[in-house]
Amino acid sequence: MAYQLGCAGLAQFTTTLNHMGNGSWSSASNSMLDSLWARQTPNRAKRHAYVIKNNNCGSDFCKNYGW
Repeated sequence: MAYQLGCAGLAQFTTTLNHMGNGSWSSASNSMLDSLWARQTPNRAKRHAYVIKNNNCGSDFCKNYGW
């Protein structure tokens, strides 16, 4: 996200970052998906949210995204 949005853009995701800081990974994932960024780049947002929620890419990651 920082690469795409820059540090200043990422810093605006205060709710998401707070959830991450608290270890609330599922809430952070949901917060990421509830954003203009996610609506503008849905595939990238879904991939990032998946990794945040599951703490890894998981064995089904590629299958979920058709890779």
